[in-house]
Amino acid sequence: MESSFVGAGASDGTFLTCLNSPEVVGNFTAGLTFYAENGFKAKGEYALSAGDSFVGQRASLRFAYHF
Repeated sequence: MESSFVGAGASDGTFLTCLNSPEVVGNFTAGLTFYAENGFKAKGEYALSAGDSFVGQRASLRFAYHF
């Protein structure tokens, strides 16, 4: 794909943009939520995306106190 910067003049030229991404990507997400009677809440989550020569992972941990 030929690209250029916004506001750049024609004399600045263009550049080639390439992205090698897999045709098929599988996604998996797992999580757990804990609620306590005193208003405390904890949530953990893990996500995985995988394809040919591609792996993306994400993990999160959230805490909340509801009053």
